[in-house]
Amino acid sequence: MSTLAKSAVLQSRWLRDRGDSLDCQPGITLQFDRNHHAFTSVAPISRGNVRPGTHITAVGSDGGGRQELDPQLFAKAKVRAVDSRAQCTQYGDSSFAIQQGLLAPDDLIELGEISRNPARGRQSDADITIADLTGVAIQDIQAAKLAVSALRGSP
Repeated sequence: MSTLAKSAVLQSRWLRDRGDSLDCQPGITLQFDRNHHAFTSVAPISRGNVRPGTHITAVGSDGGGRQELDPQLFAKAKVRAVDSRAQCTQYGDSSFAIQQGLLAPDDLIELGEISRNPARGRQSDADITIADLTGVAIQDIQAAKLAVSALRGSP
């Protein structure tokens, strides 16, 4: 099982064992190196302490008023990757950090920029990184094609 899958399983078990629903209680502390959120919360569910090297992927705050992450996490992050800078400045967790003056739209790096120039991504194992994904259809289609291809074992 991949590290990513193990992290998702551990987080799910941790929530289950605590008795929390997947609607989540505001203020969950990030206790894992890789955190993946797909909640449609209107209050941040992840706050506070993140360890060096933590990566957070947030995909549930893609519309009006939804918020998964505390905006302060964006101030701590070295890399703030987004699928669309234009969308994420208006929707998603990035927009809350921008509204609070914790970062500027130019602090967001589109995934395509990182693909073209990996130096724009994580540079150190200690870097805190965030991927705020609001949904871009063409990227979703290409990711699905890659996943299907990987499952079939073809290039």
